Amino acid sequence: MYLDQIVGGYIRFDVSDVVSSHFYDQTKERDLTYSELESLENHFTDSGTGSLYLKRIWLGEELQNVIILIGYDDAIADITLNFPAEQFGDLEQNEPREALGKLAMYVARLCSRCGIDEAVIGYEPAVDDDMKILEIKSSWKKG
Repeated sequence: MYLDQIVGGYIRFDVSDVVSSHFYDQTKERDLTYSELESLENHFTDSGTGSLYLKRIWLGEELQNVIILIGYDDAIADITLNFPAEQFGDLEQNEPREALGKLAMYVARLCSRCGIDEAVIGYEPAVDDDMKILEIKSSWKKG
């Protein structure tokens, strides 16, 4: 699992930018904050979820007002980032397209380095085909 390497490493942020966080501890039967966690990987040894709301992060580009949702089911971790689409403005203009391109290249590099099979960039819900802007897959299977 690469959670600590991804969140706080590839997805960079300053701890002072954490507005709120919630990580349910099943042993203590209470919510913990991000600052109370020894590490994400230690926290997610069992199934669970957690969230971070941040003023800003850096993911190839600075993004503001970001919610990071983490889910783990004993085998696979899922990380979802939500942020206002307005940060990319009108994608028909060059500047927002360049910023989105930087984000996509950074996410592709993250996927390659951390063994992530798939990443989707799009409007909520990004898993719907008509809402996807970009889908990155590390391999394809002949079907």
